[in-house]
Amino acid sequence: FRVNALLLDDVVDTTGAGDAYCGTLAACLYEGRSLEDSASRASAAGSLACMKKGTISAFAYQGDVEERLGEIKITR
Repeated sequence: FRVNALLLDDVVDTTGAGDAYCGTLAACLYEGRSLEDSASRASAAGSLACMKKGTISAFAYQGDVEERLGEIKITR
């Protein structure tokens, strides 16, 4: 399967995007979520991290990820 990223109007800084993606993916898998669900949430978190400058300070809250999760598309 393939998971897309969020379409963002303005990318500020991509520095922490990979860390946000990997951390969210690992946390979701640890919680017992499916790989597809975990990858979707990780994609949203990685995308949202690009909207602010910095790394940890740019990471999205779980509620922010949930809010945008419907925009993530999975193709098989």
